[in-house]
Amino acid sequence: MRRIKEKLYMGTFILAAFCLAGCSAGDEGSSGKKEAEQKKESSADVGQFAAEAGSIWNESWGVKRTDGEGTIHVDLMAHVEVPGLRQMSTVEVQTYACSERNKRKMAETIFDSHVSLYDEKHLPKFEIQERIDAWSKAESEEQKAVRELEGENGSQAGFDLHKENLREAREMAAKYERLLKKAPEDFTLAEGNFTGNDYIGKRDGIQYRLSFDPDGAGGFASINIFAQDGEVYPDGLKGEEDPSYMEYSYISQADDNRCSLEKEEAEKAARQFLQKLGFTDLLLAKETVLEWRDPEAQINAQSDAAFVDGWRFIFSPGTEGAPFSDYADFAGLSGVIVNGESILADCSITVAVTDHGVIRAKLCNPVTVISSVPGVKLLPLKDIKNVIRKELGVFLEGRERSSGSYSHLELGYYRLSDPEHGDRHTYLPVWGLWSGNEGLFSTFLVNAVDGSVIDLYPEWSPRQ
Repeated sequence: MRRIKEKLYMGTFILAAFCLAGCSAGDEGSSGKKEAEQKKESSADVGQFAAEAGSIWNESWGVKRTDGEGTIHVDLMAHVEVPGLRQMSTVEVQTYACSERNKRKMAETIFDSHVSLYDEKHLPKFEIQERIDAWSKAESEEQKAVRELEGENGSQAGFDLHKENLREAREMAAKYERLLKKAPEDFTLAEGNFTGNDYIGKRDGIQYRLSFDPDGAGGFASINIFAQDGEVYPDGLKGEEDPSYMEYSYISQADDNRCSLEKEEAEKAARQFLQKLGFTDLLLAKETVLEWRDPEAQINAQSDAAFVDGWRFIFSPGTEGAPFSDYADFAGLSGVIVNGESILADCSITVAVTDHGVIRAKLCNPVTVISSVPGVKLLPLKDIKNVIRKELGVFLEGRERSSGSYSHLELGYYRLSDPEHGDRHTYLPVWGLWSGNEGLFSTFLVNAVDGSVIDLYPEWSPRQ
């Protein structure tokens, strides 16, 4: 992995030097032609791939195994996919550290004054009693379902499910009964104690929750901020036990929005909120209206239970107009875990805004930008294809594969981990050869800047 990162910067330097050398070599009559050729070879313009974008790379070949035991067969019917960008960059980011200092900073920024602990051991009696009541109600409902299904034929699966739910309800009710005995009468102030992951406090007179979800690798898988006070809910849903808003949108017309804020005003409020938390220079990846519904109502486009009140924005770090959250599923790698860490972690930040201001925010795998190199020069696609022809057989043999079949060749951003600094990563242009039918183990990545192979599973690779 260290060699890959070194190659990235050395490759850029060598290509630049080679281009300059081409301008001064040869006689005057051929210098212009050579200069044009070199610029084409080392262009930072993504438009250099326009002629091949959307085409199909149809090719098959065989590679003799290094152990002499047969041949590895490669079949490509790969659709060439190129992003609609003018140029691409390399961007170094740092994980937002899972530290008491950052928890305290965020809590004290979000809440107006007092910050209280909200983990189970510090819940006040009235909160615990609410949970006891909820689990006791669930226990009663599941007990009724079990009795109704007892002795019925053909209902074993449903019977087992309700029995399991009944067991869980009893255990949870008993757990909170035990906690109730030692629970305080009111919330416990944090007073500098930010070792936990759940906090509660007020902002503009509204009660909010702040919840941290550590990723186990020194950062946060997510940070959730949301209003717990029912006053922030639209009039149509006040009094509901569990009002919620949709994560998708059927209604797209802004005229349907009950929120008095214009979209531009709401986006400004969202950005100001994130800036106070320390997240700046973010790109807007997506914007939608904020729809609400009764969780128990059937979801459909004509449902009276759905209405619009507010705005929802998705932000992301990025570069050259490209939000990195758009590449969370690059080359089919979404959800792949190596050595306990996500290969491509979604770095999006979702913010919901109504007339009450920011009422919800979710930060997924938050990072901050350290540095960037804009407009890096990309190898021509013919060079990338030559790397694939040369290296793919070795790659497949290392994974004990006798063949490989690929349907996509995609240019995008891949997040490469720094082997010397576990909290740092570099987003860089990469070509991904992959197929949903072949599985994740066969995804083949080539650095678009220097042509080096990026091995997702170095511990499986035969090369050192």
